[in-house]
Amino acid sequence: MATTTQQTVDVAAEIARLLRTVEGLRVHEFVVDTARPPCVVLGQPSLDFVDPGAGFCMATWDFPVNIITARNDAVAAQREMSQMLLDIVAALGADVPGIFSIQPQEARPQTVVVNGAELPSYLLTLRVRA
Repeated sequence: MATTTQQTVDVAAEIARLLRTVEGLRVHEFVVDTARPPCVVLGQPSLDFVDPGAGFCMATWDFPVNIITARNDAVAAQREMSQMLLDIVAALGADVPGIFSIQPQEARPQTVVVNGAELPSYLLTLRVRA
């Protein structure tokens, strides 16, 4: 069985640290009661200890990351979401000690309710091996 010395909170903290390099983006490394977009919110990941692609002595986390725009005008929201997604994926490419890889898997469009307003968002799945 694969094992890891990393804890979920440590992995989330490293993802959040990378995301904080994106200018103008608020980062929540856990689910919060209220948020102020534009922001990202890291959800609870699924954890796989037997992923055949993880390698020896590693685990795999699949983190759901909500990327939420501050706009609800369709055109402005699409432009902002597109730019934020590109900036986020670029930020996640940095090396992190103790983490083998952070790989964006897919980004699915959706809407979320934030402070009573329905806003466009992406649900980005990150596969992390550590």
